[in-house]
Parts: sequence; structure tokens; C-alpha cells
Amino acid sequence: MNLNSLFINIPGVLSFIIILFLGSLLSMMFSVIAQIFFAALNLKYPSFWGKIVGWSTFGIAVVFSFEQLGIAGKLLSIILILITSILGLSIVLAFGLGCKDIAREFIIEIIKKNKTDSPDE
Repeated sequence: MNLNSLFINIPGVLSFIIILFLGSLLSMMFSVIAQIFFAALNLKYPSFWGKIVGWSTFGIAVVFSFEQLGIAGKLLSIILILITSILGLSIVLAFGLGCKDIAREFIIEIIKKNKTDSPDE
């Protein structure tokens, strides 16, 4: 290993560190914003949902940072997209098929709340 090959890898390692650092900051920020958002909507467990948003954001940042190093970036991206798609589809199916009555009541409640909160025109 010569000195020239060491200097070639330094920009990739620096961009890996910068992306990972900025991704961790963004994930913390998105987690707090999501917690505030879910708490304002009076949903149950806003802290849990905020952490889900934060960890998802951090996972995406990790994939992007590994891509800078050239460590199976495409494979990690495909796996992350596949997992996200599977989780999203399973949540939608579970909510749609298993909780249609609860979803109906929830939407009716939101509509009633919006009607009482809006000023009469």
C-alpha cells in the first residue's frame, strides 16, 4: 500500500463521516418534530412514533454514507427500500382490513372536530 492510494481514499472517508454526522443530527431533529406533531394531534405514544421517524431517518443516512465508501451501496439501498415498502404495505393492509370500523370512527371524529373548530362563514 503506497501513500498515493491512502490519499485517494481520504475524501470518501471524510464524506462518509460528514454524511453520517449530518444524518444523525437530522434524525434527532425529525424525531423531535414528529413527537411534537403527534402530541399536538393527541395521538397515543408520540414518543414511540417520534423514535420510529428518527431511526428511519438515521437508517437512510447510514445507507447514504456507506454509499460514499462504495461498500455495497446499491445492495443496501435495495434492502432498505424493500424493508420500507414491506412495512408500509403491511401497516396499510392491517389498518385497512383489520381496523376499518376504528378508521371510520377516527375519520368521523376528525371531521366533527374540524367542523366545530372552523369559524362559521
